[in-house]
Amino acid sequence: VNTHESCLARQLYIWCRIVVLRHSKPESAASSLAMNYEWTRHRIRLGQIEIDRVNFREAIDAVMHLSASGRSEVVVTPNADHLVRLEEDLEFRSVYQAAALVVADGMPLVWGSKLLGRALPERVSGSDLMLALCARASTDDTPVFILGGPPGVAPRAAARLVERYPTLRIVAGYRDWE
Repeated sequence: VNTHESCLARQLYIWCRIVVLRHSKPESAASSLAMNYEWTRHRIRLGQIEIDRVNFREAIDAVMHLSASGRSEVVVTPNADHLVRLEEDLEFRSVYQAAALVVADGMPLVWGSKLLGRALPERVSGSDLMLALCARASTDDTPVFILGGPPGVAPRAAARLVERYPTLRIVAGYRDWE
């Protein structure tokens, strides 16, 4: 990802969250995906949460697998600030503990895991993950829903994403705060 793309991704990620919707694929496609990607959980504990030991490509595959499963799931991307907040904020912690996928969005988490002798494979940046998921969703015809941001941001984000990925199917957007 070049610097301009990274800036765009961070900007969109800060103001919006992208939700890859549950997507029911034809039975053969869903079972093919399940055979190609066996969803297993290998996690390590850092503070109050467990983080999945996945690299960037595995994180994309996992999210797409979750989407194809037809279940509603949460994916979170903790960083060092989140680990501190998770110590005190029980509601925040409960969301993270219930997440189907938890990926390390911060090098301090990767470094800490190495110091504990249970190294995470790499940082999985939420903003980079968002763009990669939109790219994959555009080729797999997986619908995307944009959630969050100040007034007008979700439609602008949708327009920029469709400009970048012309076959991306954005089905809706929702503004959750002013």
